[in-house]
Amino acid sequence: LALGLSYLRAGGVAEPAAPFLREAARESDETVNLAQLDGTDIVYIGRIPSRHIISADLLVGTRYPAWCTAMGHAMLAHIDEEQARDILARSNRIPYTAHTVTALEQILALIREARQAGFSFVADQIYLGDFTVAAPIFGPSHEPIAALGITGLASRHERNEFKARMGRLVMDTAGAISATLGR
Repeated sequence: LALGLSYLRAGGVAEPAAPFLREAARESDETVNLAQLDGTDIVYIGRIPSRHIISADLLVGTRYPAWCTAMGHAMLAHIDEEQARDILARSNRIPYTAHTVTALEQILALIREARQAGFSFVADQIYLGDFTVAAPIFGPSHEPIAALGITGLASRHERNEFKARMGRLVMDTAGAISATLGR
């Protein structure tokens, strides 16, 4: 039931985004995800897994806290800062790894950085050894309605190269999806 409800809440984003996700997965050779903000969490509404043997095994409907995920940062970067602060204040900001950023002002700085760059980047926030970049998908009224993320393992990529290459790819792909949705 939760899986079906998360898909219905997707508001029609998952289906038109699917060919773009497949193309981004082909081009990146990594896992591509689509998520929406739901309260203080992100909910996965689409996913194209990597062909690599080692990758995170997540399902559509999986929830993660928005405050420590690239897709969460990408969406929080484009809502009113007071609303973002409220979401962060209501979040249980516990460390998942020794590298998890939990301090409110540091998270806000990462969100501001994502707004300026056009995409977010996180490493080692929930799982050690992974990199994720994400960009917002905008609806017709320029509100973030979802985020597109690409996740890869640090063992397969150099950090700055991954951030630069995949950052461009998520921005281009999220922009194409936004255009398809009437933005």
